Amino acid sequence: MFIVAIDGPAGTGKGTITKIVAEKLGLVTIDTGATYRCITLAMIKQNVKLEEEEKIKEILEKSKIEFKNINGEQHTFLNDEDVSKEIRSNEVNSMVSQVSALKFVRYKMVDLQRKLAEGKDVIMEGRDIGTYVFPNADVKIYLDAQPEERARRRQKQNEEAGIQSTYEEVLAGIIARDENDKNKEMGALKVAEDAIVVDGTHGTIEENVQKVIEIINKKKLKNNETKSVGVDASVDPKKDKNDKTKSVGARCSVPKKNKTRKNNRKIKSNPKRTPIKNNTKRNRKKHTMGTIQNSI
Repeated sequence: MFIVAIDGPAGTGKGTITKIVAEKLGLVTIDTGATYRCITLAMIKQNVKLEEEEKIKEILEKSKIEFKNINGEQHTFLNDEDVSKEIRSNEVNSMVSQVSALKFVRYKMVDLQRKLAEGKDVIMEGRDIGTYVFPNADVKIYLDAQPEERARRRQKQNEEAGIQSTYEEVLAGIIARDENDKNKEMGALKVAEDAIVVDGTHGTIEENVQKVIEIINKKKLKNNETKSVGVDASVDPKKDKNDKTKSVGARCSVPKKNKTRKNNRKIKSNPKRTPIKNNTKRNRKKHTMGTIQNSI
């Protein structure tokens, strides 16, 4: 199992870059943002408000979210219906951040995301993958870009998808989304301490893809080198040495028995022992024994 976490604000190209990298490196891609968008879309269709927690919980229990590869493209299904385009609508965009901030929604979606990744080499993109969903991910990347550039990219995506919007509307939505995401009580957008920041403002998609691939390959190479010298990579190097809890996969060694003299052995004294005339190991040992015997 090898986990690559890509976090960052909306419009940085995370989704596009993740798909390309996954294809080039043979990784499974899981669109975590799409899981929240599906729940948001279901709420909109059923006219459920944010304060109606019981109804939202009912939606969570009844919703079946799946990802299917169709003609080389990943499609998102909600209750067996392809909602790949619907979950990118302006209406969903304006509400999804608030929905994802609900604790019980986040618990349910994070559990789903972790199950989808079990036993696989995956690359996941979102806003809190490296800080919350997979805090022990092998690779953590924070992809960033200026709001104006992100708005331009998102507007272009909307045009290609047939979604009507203006640049000004998209920019205002991105700024508002950033503010909300950064101030969430749970799963807030932030850079993980051990994440590598990639500023993609001026780079093309291809250039940013190459940067991400280089980071991943370096980490894989480092992991292989670590394993070759007998270090168990499953043990967290940052774990407190005083922490006595067991780590899965941690290597334990049995301490060697000390060769000590049994306490009940009787030592006979020898008052006629001759003094030591040289400094050999054997005589030094005899001298030591004689000293012990005479002191008993």
